[in-house]
Amino acid sequence: EECLDTHEPLGIALIEDGPEVGGTATPHLVGTTAVITDVTPLPDGRLALSAKGGRRFRITRLIHDHPYLAAEVDLEGPVAGYVGGESGQGEEGEE
Repeated sequence: EECLDTHEPLGIALIEDGPEVGGTATPHLVGTTAVITDVTPLPDGRLALSAKGGRRFRITRLIHDHPYLAAEVDLEGPVAGYVGGESGQGEEGEE
């Protein structure tokens, strides 16, 4: 909900080891930023999200003091087709 309120991107990294829900998971060290493009509330209170990928990042430090896994990251170079500002929100374009 924080990303919905601020319109800031979120980070997505695949799980390398551990459970998806209910335990401590270890993510792969490379992921992507994503901007939420659509939200559908579900009857049980969850949200179904659609998102568009943005810039590649490398995790430098995991942060475990949130109810969700957070990390400090270094953004990597431009991704083909991505033109974005410092906020990480971008639009389709040419490199």
